[in-house]
Amino acid sequence: MLKNRLLYLLFLLLLVACGQADSSQGDHLNWQDGQGELPSRVGEEQEEGKFQHLDFKQAFQDQAYLAEMTPFNAPTGKWFMLDGEGEFGYGLTTGYQAPESAINIDLVNHQDDNISFGHNIRVRLEKVDQDFDTIELLIDETVYIDEVVEEESILDDHLPSEENVLYVLSAEVLNEAGEVEDTLLGLIVAVSDEMNVAMSLDQSHYNQDEEPTLTVKNYGPTQLMLGMHYAIEKKIDDEWKVVPLDLAFIEIAIILGPGDSHQQSIEIAELEPGEYRVIKDIQAETYQDIRATLAVEFIVD
Repeated sequence: MLKNRLLYLLFLLLLVACGQADSSQGDHLNWQDGQGELPSRVGEEQEEGKFQHLDFKQAFQDQAYLAEMTPFNAPTGKWFMLDGEGEFGYGLTTGYQAPESAINIDLVNHQDDNISFGHNIRVRLEKVDQDFDTIELLIDETVYIDEVVEEESILDDHLPSEENVLYVLSAEVLNEAGEVEDTLLGLIVAVSDEMNVAMSLDQSHYNQDEEPTLTVKNYGPTQLMLGMHYAIEKKIDDEWKVVPLDLAFIEIAIILGPGDSHQQSIEIAELEPGEYRVIKDIQAETYQDIRATLAVEFIVD
């Protein structure tokens, strides 16, 4: 009797084990279909793009630094807002822009009363080379502003149609002697509507206790936008299926300039041995209709 009971229990255990195996395979069959064939890069995986050796970040954000790189005077804060000083807020086109896009310079009055001004403002748009030396003076205008009520437009124009070139946009407040009292400076990079980006992993094979490092490299010419989000798919019967993982991500926007790379760790502790790929969405900042979904394959041993 005892022997028969043990055989019966063993039979039940075998049935449960077989049921779990079938259920696991059934889960795989019920997984959402993957995204089909995906590349690991888009465009040219070149080592040196036209703008890669230039660090534009400081030039975009720091007008004093841009003044050091050009013949212009540094901002003084006498008229344009600087470190809490100055009379006017302002709008100034800068950063990565599409060719022929609008460029503007505006003065903004944040005070209750009108601001008496009575000065000339010299406005220039200069095409420059990679050493910030002037190639061509495209706009050279002087505008007299008597007073600023709410918002005063100093420049409303467009960039030329040329692609992958640099411009310096400036506004200089002049006194009666023609001397510069204050300066606004903006660096503009007119980029083509293309994306050159590659995604890679630090290895091709991993154990479950390892953390792969995913790298996204921007080869330019435009800035890219991406987040921390990624998805993992598994190859099952030669088809990609989305692995239903409970992953949490920080909601931040990552801006990747030309020549820059972004790295992040990938969680694979829950993955069984098999063939996988990690997937990430990337978008061009200047041309938001230019997007790419990249994938890199790896194996969990």
